[in-house]
Order: sequence, then structure tokens, then C-alpha cells
Amino acid sequence: MADGGERKGKSISSKDILSAKSIISKIEKLLNTRNKKIAAIIFIIGILLMTLPGKTENKKDFAHSDEEERLCSILTQIQGCGRVDVMITYSEEKDYNRSQVKAKGAIIVAQGADDVGVSIKLSQAAQAVLDLPAHKVRVYKSME
Repeated sequence: MADGGERKGKSISSKDILSAKSIISKIEKLLNTRNKKIAAIIFIIGILLMTLPGKTENKKDFAHSDEEERLCSILTQIQGCGRVDVMITYSEEKDYNRSQVKAKGAIIVAQGADDVGVSIKLSQAAQAVLDLPAHKVRVYKSME
């Protein structure tokens, strides 16, 4: 998959700084209490919680990205397509006690997609793999 090009860093706002100062102030108050061991444990737990990632991926997320990678890998083998990126959208269907995740649509971006024959082959391959109708698969030429 392509990396998204330039990425902008997250800036720190004055609200974030005030929040951090408030937290530090509360920690200092805890450390000045009789229960310094409890305060130290709370502080360590807080540090550990801050090191956890903000978003955890579940098994479905891994399966979806794996499916995109596998499709991308096979599509790049089609003659004339060049570099390929794939994005698949999913929907979850529930009936009774069972839920099933299905592909809902796909976008394919390829260097060789300006060739109509290559574009058709890419679309047909994705349709076959994902069990999608033609109108749910879009193929575009990449900017590269």
C-alpha cells in the first residue's frame, strides 16, 4: 500500500499543556501524602496506560488489511498494471446469533489503469476475489 505522502504532525495546544500541568499538580499532591507507596503505584500505572497505543486493532482489522495486501500482491502480477494500491470497504451483516463481515466495495489505483484492457482485468480480478458486482469495484490511474 502507498504511504499517504506527507503527514502533518499533531500540534500541542494550550489546553493540552494546562491538562498536563493539572495532572502533574495532582501527582505532586499525592506524593506529599502519607500513602507514598500507593501514590507511586498509581503513578506507575498511569505511565503504563499512557504508553498503550491509542487505537488497538482487532482480528478483523488484521484480516482486512491482509486481504487488501493479498489482493494487491496478485493484481501487481497482471501484465501492464505496474504499481497497485487497493482499498476494500466492509459491512457487517447480522442474523440471529451470527454476524458476517462481507466486502462492500473496492477501489484499485494502478499505474497502468489508463490502458482499458488492464483496467478491465484489474476490475474483473477484484470482482472474482471479493465476490462483488462490477459497479462496486472502481479502477483509477495513479498519479505516479
